[in-house]
Amino acid sequence: MIKKELRHYLEVPVPADRIWAVYSSPDLAKHLLEQLLPGVFEKVKILEGDGGVGTVLLIKFPPGTVPRCYEEKFVTVDNEKRLKEVVMVKGGYLDMGCTFYMDTIHVIAKGPDSCIVASKVNYEVPNEEIEQKVAPFISTEALEAMANVITNYVINMAKKKVLLEQEVAANVSAKKQCEFNGSSDLSKFLLELLPRVFRDVEIVERKGGLGTDIRISIPPVDRNEFKV
Repeated sequence: MIKKELRHYLEVPVPADRIWAVYSSPDLAKHLLEQLLPGVFEKVKILEGDGGVGTVLLIKFPPGTVPRCYEEKFVTVDNEKRLKEVVMVKGGYLDMGCTFYMDTIHVIAKGPDSCIVASKVNYEVPNEEIEQKVAPFISTEALEAMANVITNYVINMAKKKVLLEQEVAANVSAKKQCEFNGSSDLSKFLLELLPRVFRDVEIVERKGGLGTDIRISIPPVDRNEFKV
């Protein structure tokens, strides 16, 4: 029996938990097909399970791809270690002579805002002849592509979130400014915003609109505050 192992490491400027959230998502199959790798797969279908341990996926690639179709099973989804192991259970490299094939993804925190996506392929073949037959087709390329698109997806989503938060904040600020400028509670706003500047702000006449008279009382100056 011949055992082989291939590894790939990708360092990314994203917190480990955010990357792992995509890898461990029960909707990963849908994300892979529709958002992350459109056009790469002909079909990704859940045959069993809910996206967690025990889930079986049918993976089918476009014509000309080797292997074109196989089924894989999630045997490990460890949220604490951020570790996912997926074993091929039917078709694919097994039909080509491999007796075992497994993909492993391990998301390793490097710091608060960075991590390493460690991808690994393990496979076994009965002899050198089969090894020479399957070796040209087995690599970490698919895992590398997945790591890159997931990283870009997380980064882009973070950027969109920041832009959305800025837009919401700007809209809220503009709304508050309009409320402040046209409010009949102008005196209340001034006292809340500048409590040390005004002792009292009182509307003497009208309700905050054109022609409103305001009586403003300023606290006595504490000379100690101006000593240098």
